[in-house]
Amino acid sequence: AVGESSDGANPFEDSDMLAALESLKTTPEERAERQKAKGNEAMRSREPHAASFAVERYSEGLAERPRDARLRATLLANRAAAHTSLRNWRRALDDAKEALAVRAEHEARAEPEGCAAAAAAAAGAEGG
Repeated sequence: AVGESSDGANPFEDSDMLAALESLKTTPEERAERQKAKGNEAMRSREPHAASFAVERYSEGLAERPRDARLRATLLANRAAAHTSLRNWRRALDDAKEALAVRAEHEARAEPEGCAAAAAAAAGAEGG
């Protein structure tokens, strides 16, 4: 039958197959954003084990290796908060430090571009 493998199983019910298809149709940033949203939802729920679930979701988001530095910093900061809820002090501190480092690196790269754009805008205003 259509949609069934040789062993009779439906490949669209196989989680590995679905994950492979998902990775083909979305970007790392989109997948990381989805994991971040799941982690945030878990942290808001205050259910037992929600913080552990959130740590896993934020970790999965980071495993996608998003290029967006702000997204990486947010995932790290959120994971630090979840670790704090779990009283995993060392992991919380490590993630918080890494989040700050990623954010600082991003801002250091963005600052010269911002200064150049501001200078160009000022020069355009003066020349007009």
